[in-house]
Amino acid sequence: MNIRTPLLLSRWLLSVSTLFSLVATATASTVTQATTLGSIRGTIIEHSAIQVKVFYGIPYAKPPVGELRFKAPEPLAGWTGTRDATILPSACWQPIDTKFDRFPMVEMWNANTNMSEDCLYLNMWVPDTADPKAVMVWIYGGAFNAGSSSLDVYNGLAMAARNNVIVVTFNYRLGPFGFLYCGNPDCPGNVGLLDQVLALKFVKENAEKLGGNPQLITIYGESAGAISVGMHLMSPLSWDLFTYAMLMSGAPQVYYATQTTEKALSRTRQLACDRDCSDRDINDVVYDLRSMSAQHLEARQWQVRGEAIIDLLFSPVVDGSFLLKHPLQLMAYGKVKNTTIMTGVVKDEGTYFLIYRFPQMFANRDPNPITSHQYATVVDKLLGSTFSTDYMKHLTMNEYYDSELPGSRGSYVDAVDDIYGDTTFKCSVVDFAQFYSTQVKGRVFMYSYEHRASTNTWPQWMGVPHGYELDIFFGQPWLEKGSNYTDSERTFSDDITKRTASFAKHG
Repeated sequence: MNIRTPLLLSRWLLSVSTLFSLVATATASTVTQATTLGSIRGTIIEHSAIQVKVFYGIPYAKPPVGELRFKAPEPLAGWTGTRDATILPSACWQPIDTKFDRFPMVEMWNANTNMSEDCLYLNMWVPDTADPKAVMVWIYGGAFNAGSSSLDVYNGLAMAARNNVIVVTFNYRLGPFGFLYCGNPDCPGNVGLLDQVLALKFVKENAEKLGGNPQLITIYGESAGAISVGMHLMSPLSWDLFTYAMLMSGAPQVYYATQTTEKALSRTRQLACDRDCSDRDINDVVYDLRSMSAQHLEARQWQVRGEAIIDLLFSPVVDGSFLLKHPLQLMAYGKVKNTTIMTGVVKDEGTYFLIYRFPQMFANRDPNPITSHQYATVVDKLLGSTFSTDYMKHLTMNEYYDSELPGSRGSYVDAVDDIYGDTTFKCSVVDFAQFYSTQVKGRVFMYSYEHRASTNTWPQWMGVPHGYELDIFFGQPWLEKGSNYTDSERTFSDDITKRTASFAKHG
């Protein structure tokens, strides 16, 4: 099997006595850049003795407002004059997580700019160096329901400056705004993914103007962002727009990544109607949804009923255009882009979700004692959509917890974490890597990330939760807000970003 040696992404025990250019220094300098849509004016920021041209809020599509709500994105004609690109853009409409009263470890994922339907913008960090540079395009996660390109954790400054790559982040529509489906061009479904395609087209068309190499564009993302990356690997609409792909804690064929068009249509009706309206003309339903305020529409999505422990209310569908068939079928037929990929997981993929899915057992972010009966109940809920027989569930329970076995973690909490993490993330990631290695015959790099950051204030039992590697992968310890990290973590982050950038440069 052609899977390369895993990257050893465990904590380095090195330290450095002197840190050079830890704090990025903003200057008063501005810079003007030509693009295919018009001229933009950004800011020059110095980091690690490198001048980086930073551009925020560059539009890449017509604002999807009014009659364009729910529709595929339309190309932007461009603008005259020079457009200001010094202010972070609005986030797309999404819920705000207040479950833990603005706890910093949760707040870091909440939108940090105003929300608007006029949200299809991208941000770029461009080192002012001579060589043609690889381009890294980030696709955020958030269950296709939340996320923003402007989050502090996605700041591309350190990655760009310290590795001589161009970093791009962009917004795409979320929830019903991005994934409502009615089976016709008024709301074809997958428009959030089509937003991504249009953003990638902008990057491809402008890479050379920015000093980048249009033949070295890597798309990478985490969680739903990784699912998105995987779907671009499966969509002919995207194949010419990127070179390599990196999928972090996600794979496109995982059971919750897509929903049937029948389920999607049902949820469109649930979103619009307070009572059953299955007989109502779908065009009238969409008209009502298009007439609602964005805030009201976002709030109404919670009346849509989920059916499983992991059930994304509005998510991709097989539309016959972007996604021609179900990801499992495309894998069976080998209908994917033949390229080099990197993929991986974090150590404790399940813990973050346990505190949300089973609050009665994980109140106040700490696990209450779990009995064997509760363990069986939780496992039954977790595996209900995976294994249909009690026998298989029983085997799974014993496989993950047996206090008599040498080396057993000896905790029902640990067992539930492992079952949740394996079924929801790890197994699908490994399966996708094996598929690419054995059937596509592509080069595959895998990693397991096991470092818990010193700045992580989740309880220790949660270990290295889903999503909490991204600060290290983006080089956040080298930014001004990263002063609380240890010296060894800065060294570790440097190693991680260099490995990631090397993948983008060489595959």
